[in-house]
Amino acid sequence: MKLLLETSYINSVYLNRTVRFDITAPVNSSRLNDSELLLIQDGQELDNMGFSSILRRHDIASGRFICVGIHAGIDRIQEYGVIVTGK
Repeated sequence: MKLLLETSYINSVYLNRTVRFDITAPVNSSRLNDSELLLIQDGQELDNMGFSSILRRHDIASGRFICVGIHAGIDRIQEYGVIVTGK
Protein backbone atom coordinates (compact mmCIF):
# COMPACT_ATOMS: atom_id res chain seq x y z
CA MET A 1 0.00 0.00 0.00
CA LYS A 2 1.23 3.48 -0.83
CA LEU A 3 1.71 6.00 1.92
CA LEU A 4 0.94 9.70 1.87
CA LEU A 5 3.35 11.99 3.68
CA GLU A 6 2.08 15.49 4.33
CA THR A 7 3.75 18.23 6.33
CA SER A 8 1.63 20.78 8.13
CA TYR A 9 2.08 23.54 10.71
CA ILE A 10 0.02 24.90 13.57
CA ASN A 11 0.62 27.94 15.77
CA SER A 12 0.76 26.99 19.45
CA VAL A 13 -0.06 29.67 21.99
CA TYR A 14 1.12 27.40 24.83
CA LEU A 15 4.51 26.64 23.27
CA ASN A 16 4.86 30.15 21.82
CA ARG A 17 6.01 28.76 18.46
CA THR A 18 4.85 27.26 15.22
CA VAL A 19 4.79 23.47 15.49
CA ARG A 20 5.57 21.31 12.47
CA PHE A 21 3.99 17.90 12.20
CA ASP A 22 4.28 15.21 9.54
CA ILE A 23 1.32 13.00 8.77
CA THR A 24 1.85 9.55 7.32
CA ALA A 25 -1.37 7.89 6.18
CA PRO A 26 -2.42 5.29 3.63
CA VAL A 27 -3.38 6.66 0.24
CA ASN A 28 -7.00 5.99 -0.74
CA SER A 29 -7.69 3.72 2.20
CA SER A 30 -11.29 2.59 2.47
CA ARG A 31 -10.59 1.92 6.15
CA LEU A 32 -9.65 5.53 6.97
CA ASN A 33 -12.62 5.96 9.33
CA ASP A 34 -11.54 2.84 11.22
CA SER A 35 -7.89 3.89 11.47
CA GLU A 36 -6.11 4.47 14.75
CA LEU A 37 -4.08 7.60 15.47
CA LEU A 38 -0.45 7.23 16.52
CA LEU A 39 1.15 10.46 17.85
CA ILE A 40 4.96 10.40 17.91
CA GLN A 41 7.08 12.87 19.87
CA ASP A 42 10.37 14.04 18.31
CA GLY A 43 8.92 13.68 14.84
CA GLN A 44 12.03 15.36 13.42
CA GLU A 45 13.84 12.05 14.06
CA LEU A 46 11.52 9.84 11.99
CA ASP A 47 13.71 10.00 8.88
CA ASN A 48 16.83 9.18 10.90
CA MET A 49 15.20 6.06 12.32
CA GLY A 50 13.88 4.87 8.94
CA PHE A 51 10.24 5.22 9.95
CA SER A 52 8.83 4.53 6.47
CA SER A 53 10.79 1.27 6.30
CA ILE A 54 9.53 0.29 9.74
CA LEU A 55 5.94 0.89 8.62
CA ARG A 56 6.35 -1.26 5.54
CA ARG A 57 8.31 -4.01 7.29
CA HIS A 58 5.65 -4.47 9.95
CA ASP A 59 2.74 -3.99 7.57
CA ILE A 60 1.55 -0.98 9.55
CA ALA A 61 1.00 0.61 6.16
CA SER A 62 -2.01 -1.66 5.70
CA GLY A 63 -4.29 1.26 6.51
CA ARG A 64 -4.78 0.69 10.21
CA PHE A 65 -2.74 3.66 11.45
CA ILE A 66 -2.51 7.36 10.76
CA CYS A 67 0.86 8.43 12.17
CA VAL A 68 1.64 12.00 13.19
CA GLY A 69 5.24 12.94 13.96
CA ILE A 70 5.29 16.09 16.10
CA HIS A 71 8.54 18.03 15.73
CA ALA A 72 10.09 19.27 18.96
CA GLY A 73 11.42 22.78 19.41
CA ILE A 74 14.78 23.86 20.78
CA ASP A 75 13.34 23.73 24.32
CA ARG A 76 11.97 20.24 23.83
CA ILE A 77 12.58 19.05 27.39
CA GLN A 78 10.43 21.91 28.68
CA GLU A 79 7.76 21.09 26.12
CA TYR A 80 7.43 17.63 27.67
CA GLY A 81 6.68 19.23 31.02
CA VAL A 82 9.70 17.73 32.78
CA ILE A 83 10.63 19.41 36.05
CA VAL A 84 14.31 19.60 36.89
CA THR A 85 15.19 20.52 40.46
CA GLY A 86 18.51 21.76 41.94
CA LYS A 87 21.90 20.46 40.96
